[in-house]
Amino acid sequence: MSSCGRTKRIRKRKLTRGYAISKSHEPCYVQLLKFTKHFGFQRTSHLRPAEFRDTGRGLMTLGVIQEGDLVVAIPEALLITTKTALQSPFIKGLIERCGPLTPVQVLCIFLIREKQLEERSRWFPYIDMLLLQYSTPAYFTDSEIAFLPMDIRWKSEELKFSILSSFNSLASVILEIAKLDQLYKTFTFTYDDYLWAWHVVNTRCVYMLQEKSPYLTNDVDHYALAPFLDLLNHSAAVKVEANFNVVTRCYEIRSLVNFPRYSQVFICYGPHDNGKLLLEYGFILPLNPHNAVIFQFDDITSVKQKFKIEVMDKKLRILHEKGLKDFHCSLEGCSWDLLKACEILSLDYDNLLIWKPHVEMISFKHKADQILQFLMENRLTSFLDIHSQLSRESLTDNEKMILQLYDQYITILKQNLKTLEANMQPA
Repeated sequence: MSSCGRTKRIRKRKLTRGYAISKSHEPCYVQLLKFTKHFGFQRTSHLRPAEFRDTGRGLMTLGVIQEGDLVVAIPEALLITTKTALQSPFIKGLIERCGPLTPVQVLCIFLIREKQLEERSRWFPYIDMLLLQYSTPAYFTDSEIAFLPMDIRWKSEELKFSILSSFNSLASVILEIAKLDQLYKTFTFTYDDYLWAWHVVNTRCVYMLQEKSPYLTNDVDHYALAPFLDLLNHSAAVKVEANFNVVTRCYEIRSLVNFPRYSQVFICYGPHDNGKLLLEYGFILPLNPHNAVIFQFDDITSVKQKFKIEVMDKKLRILHEKGLKDFHCSLEGCSWDLLKACEILSLDYDNLLIWKPHVEMISFKHKADQILQFLMENRLTSFLDIHSQLSRESLTDNEKMILQLYDQYITILKQNLKTLEANMQPA
């Protein structure tokens, strides 16, 4: 495995000089570009692999990219999909013995198999430059997990359980098949292997709907690994058009913004907050307009005793019936669902009976504001406590990332509290 894939990507990696360092000369990238040309890939926009001060490795343009320009076009033959994987006798033989697998399972086994083949794999130049480990919470230590905000921690545990379940459903079957077929006896299948492959699929695939196959379960198959294209990093500030062109038979990215010469070229994964980016991709953005502090139903029910909330069960039923569940605060303010939840909690029984979503209950606004203030102050106190625990010199890279996450959450809460206090009506 080359040095290109040895270290995980850290979004705040330091460079000793300059904004970016070209990586085009490194053997793994030279090998990758030769490999992609074999499939008919032609670079556009003069893209070159580089190491950037703020994002780690990415792609730099040697020329100006204007709005509407084609950034990259990956030939269909270069895309790794379940169709690609099912061309392997190893994969097809496995499914014939154990039954249909999910698209993700097929791609994971394919990647593990090709990785173990090393230079004997036609995909080796691509596999060789993939990261060996990721910086998502699935790779965090227990002590690092304990520092995460509760909503991210819960989602992380759910995700790890899902990955482990998927692995376990395969492991015993592969072990039994290996006893009967020489082809599978040398295949090593561990959880670490599967965790790695799962992250390659989850963090690097583009969305491309695939045809149904009798070898696959009914799970929606929309995965395609796109060598070279997946060197493009994410930015919330850019817009792109991404789709498979049925005429050119290429997966194409067109930029809807301009990129100056020698700048890093970005794509956008979607309007994800830093919690989602950390959980799914293993990084956060220093300035993310989609950032939000999330509140759970448990937070909503926690106000019952302090504010002597009447008919709490009925109020919670209303929240569920009206689909009010998006409880969050961002730099743009508090979500409509959170504001309405606080309003519902503030009402007495008689006014609850006549409550309507789009009619503000002015006479109860002060109490609703107090409930909202209590929720945000409680969360702020909790975040400040964890922040102080993380404010030490010897932090792991993951803990540094978590600390940055709390910095942004604390800023959001303080701003919303300041706005709320300035607008609160007297009782």
